[in-house]
Amino acid sequence: MGRHRDPSLEEIRRAAAAHRAALFAELRMASDEARERYSPLNIVRRHPVASAAAAGLGGLLLARAWAGRRARRAGGDGAGGKHPLRRALLTSVLGALVPALVRAGLEYLNRRRSAARRARCDDAAT
Repeated sequence: MGRHRDPSLEEIRRAAAAHRAALFAELRMASDEARERYSPLNIVRRHPVASAAAAGLGGLLLARAWAGRRARRAGGDGAGGKHPLRRALLTSVLGALVPALVRAGLEYLNRRRSAARRARCDDAAT
């Protein structure tokens, strides 16, 4: 039986550096993949209606919380008075929500139209 030579300290250091470099390269790849997959822009592109609904709900909740806070600070019950911030938030949320819904609806209709055209072309080819 041949004797197995123990690695030198320098060989151990080189192997550790190579393993560390490989580990960090793999982590960078996983991080880049996760960053691209879960970026807000890609999520909105994949789920436009859900994103618009979540933004609208968040805006409404924020407006309600802010209006209640202002009413408590003013000593009122929160039912009366004008709320310019609430109106501004609702306007901005609706301003973002309506175009997103229209865009999502048009995109859906375009996809359906394209699918129907492909189906007609496939039927005509056979």
